[in-house]
Amino acid sequence: LANRFGAKITSVHIKNEVNPFEDHSPETLYQKMQNEMGQEFEKYQKEAQILRQSAAYELLTEIEVKHILREGEFVSEILNVCKQEEVDFIVMGTKGASNLKGVFMGSNTTNLIQRVPCPILVIPQNASYKGFEHIAYAMGIDWFEDPTINQAVKFAQYFKADLKCFNIQKGNISKKEAAEDRIADYRYEFRNYPNVSFEVLESKDVLMGIKIYVQQNQIDLLCMLYHQRGFLAKLFFNNHVRNVALGTQIPLLVYQELSE
Repeated sequence: LANRFGAKITSVHIKNEVNPFEDHSPETLYQKMQNEMGQEFEKYQKEAQILRQSAAYELLTEIEVKHILREGEFVSEILNVCKQEEVDFIVMGTKGASNLKGVFMGSNTTNLIQRVPCPILVIPQNASYKGFEHIAYAMGIDWFEDPTINQAVKFAQYFKADLKCFNIQKGNISKKEAAEDRIADYRYEFRNYPNVSFEVLESKDVLMGIKIYVQQNQIDLLCMLYHQRGFLAKLFFNNHVRNVALGTQIPLLVYQELSE
């Protein structure tokens, strides 16, 4: 990604703070903090070496890579780094998420997506990168004025990928007709982009509809917009659907309403 966009990389590791309420004297607490930070530093050095080896294997050693180790609350420190380093794109792995419900139930990922000011690419642990040939953009359920589709189109162009934009409706006839009209507007707006398509689908369960679409179209990357009116909130945090797993191993690129 950094090579494609001519970017530099800042790798960040946040160590949890030592609990000050544990039974420690000031001296032993300080020593404990020093020891733990030293251990974290050694682990981080090993991971940095792996990243350098990976860059060398890909013949990308000219990409500037900076490493930051911090102690504190995860989301707050990430936001601080974003501001200080003027970060405009975040890549974040997630452990043990065999489905996107698992991705979003993680508190760190969930909180970061809701507060970060830039796009964030969430990569499930078992995902394997084979290039982005087919990218999908899941458009909002009830909200079609999407300010970040242009960003997804540009992203797809970098990889010479197809971009399939789709909207899922649950069967309400009037809403589906409104969706079809709005999609027709998008088709006209992007008529000069042969690799960009738009369609309306019907599914009683939105998450299942996305899962089926991703599988049937062999999608390599799923894009979505997070905004305060709650597309992702509806999909992943609403009690009605939060227990329904979207079983996929592909990366998820989340745009923010104010992303640039």
